[in-house]
Amino acid sequence: MTRRDWLLLISITLVAAALRFYQLGVVPPGPQFDEAFNAIDAEQVLAGNRPLFLPANGGREVLYTYYQAVLGALLGLNLYTLRLASALAGVLTIPAVYLMVRRLFQRHSQLLAAFTALALALSYWHIHFSHYGIRIILMPLIFSGVFGLFWVGMASLAGSGQSPS
Repeated sequence: MTRRDWLLLISITLVAAALRFYQLGVVPPGPQFDEAFNAIDAEQVLAGNRPLFLPANGGREVLYTYYQAVLGALLGLNLYTLRLASALAGVLTIPAVYLMVRRLFQRHSQLLAAFTALALALSYWHIHFSHYGIRIILMPLIFSGVFGLFWVGMASLAGSGQSPS
């Protein structure tokens, strides 16, 4: 990555952070019912209950709940920390997307990566779910990481002359 990459990435990430942390815990007014279920589950995790699946509220996997519980243990479990988990994931998604696009398209991809990351940073829906303490915000981050690492692995296999099977 070049110096210009770092400047673009830091600038866009700061814009994303400002939009995701602005009035966090206040907008949207809440808590919403899904956030309340997450708060109950995170509280149970902090009390020592370590489930592999959460059956309440239609059933959910535990990754996001454990993540919220860690933040709750560090900062206290409240609406702000429940939503802080989403805001942090939303901010981390911006550099993940930038790096994935840079790696995916390699040549002349700096502008494309910058526009993609900026579009995500300014996206209403991504900002909304970064303010809402539910697990869906992890999906763009996880998918960017998994797809980016898959692409790196496939490119290294192609470069070594090995087949992927």
